[in-house]
Amino acid sequence: MITFLAVALAACPAEAPEAALASMMQADRDFAALAAEVGVAEAFAEYAAHDARLIASGTEPVGPEDIAASRAGLEGASLRWAPRGGYVDENGSFGSTFGSWALYPEAGGALSATGDYITVWRKDADCTWRYVLDGGSVDPEPVLDPVLTQE
Repeated sequence: MITFLAVALAACPAEAPEAALASMMQADRDFAALAAEVGVAEAFAEYAAHDARLIASGTEPVGPEDIAASRAGLEGASLRWAPRGGYVDENGSFGSTFGSWALYPEAGGALSATGDYITVWRKDADCTWRYVLDGGSVDPEPVLDPVLTQE
């Protein structure tokens, strides 16, 4: 077990915090772009770690399959988000991003909800950023961040 852990940790060399933060922020932007391209459920499953957990009103799905199933109701919707900042640990393998999100129930439709989010990220064995925890808040009234408008 100790040997396996040492090999797993050695697979991802330490990365300077500034570089790790930049790559994690890019992973968050890429995650959002994938959601716009293929849909929310598929993107959430793709970027989830095997033990990922969502914190959502009344539910707490764990793992890519359960998370995708929990997002199936967003089929055809446009969920947009953009990170505003983040933090990483000293070796660049664990961190978090935070930002704003906006939900359009139909692509090209009217804005229905906005809020803020926080996503906790961890590099997996092949050094890819995967989220392990995602959650957020909903604004009492939608307040659109101009970055999140539909194209």
